[in-house]
Amino acid sequence: MEKSIYDIITLELMDNMIEEYGMRRFSKALPACPALLNLRLDYNEFGDAGCQHLCEGLAGNETMLSLSLNYCGLTAKSARCLGHMIATTALRDVFLDGNDLGCAGAEQILLPLVAKAEAELQERKQAEEAKLAAEAALKAAEEEAKANRFARGASPPPTPTPAPEKKSKKKKGKKKGKKAPPPPPAPGAWVHKLHLADNGIDGFNEGLGEFQSIQCMKLFRRLIASSECLQELDLEDNYIGDIGGNQLLDALIERKQVNSLPGIKLQTTHRMHTNTLKDLIKYGAGNIKKKKGKKKKK
Repeated sequence: MEKSIYDIITLELMDNMIEEYGMRRFSKALPACPALLNLRLDYNEFGDAGCQHLCEGLAGNETMLSLSLNYCGLTAKSARCLGHMIATTALRDVFLDGNDLGCAGAEQILLPLVAKAEAELQERKQAEEAKLAAEAALKAAEEEAKANRFARGASPPPTPTPAPEKKSKKKKGKKKGKKAPPPPPAPGAWVHKLHLADNGIDGFNEGLGEFQSIQCMKLFRRLIASSECLQELDLEDNYIGDIGGNQLLDALIERKQVNSLPGIKLQTTHRMHTNTLKDLIKYGAGNIKKKKGKKKKK
């Protein structure tokens, strides 16, 4: 990797028994791979210390789009560096299934994403209001000018007849030029896919119990309701219950009916009231998926 002989685009090192030292050495080589887009390190239990080294190696990265750290022994201690790294790089797809981030860890990851999404939502609303105000002012000025002409007894100006469009003749024998490649994505807190299945996001084994679970689900609600770029969210095998299910339901309704944002794919646990799950499927317009959770690897 450090010799940069080949442009590595996708790198998968799954279930290779990579521990903290190996991750520290591996992370030093990441800056030498500017073409790397996808990195999968699933089933390597390097833990929080290894995750810290990985985040240091990806600091300021502007090319990687997908990172998968499923079943890597991560806890809430990794969440702060993960949240900062996700919010300051070009990462779009983040897969963290099968870890033990809990509500506290999920909050650390969600906070920068929610702040960015709500700020952009407010900017879009202000731009739309300014556009509507400008159109209303232009229409009022036209009506006022028309009324003044009629008050002076002047006849209204004739409606101009549009000139016929000239058909452009296509020249044969010329090949179309190649399209320029799209520019690299801008770094920032724009996540398209976020998978946090089987991470202990519930009211158990937490210092603040059920209260922290509610606070965490409120952040998920704010993210779903306001994020335009969010496409997929996986919360399978987290016992969020009816309280969490209702938060997701309110978020989907607000996203669609209030903010007019496109639908998202949502995977959630079936361990909630049947009516709550049916309403999630209903308001998700077919994008709610229910799957059977997988057990963590032993």
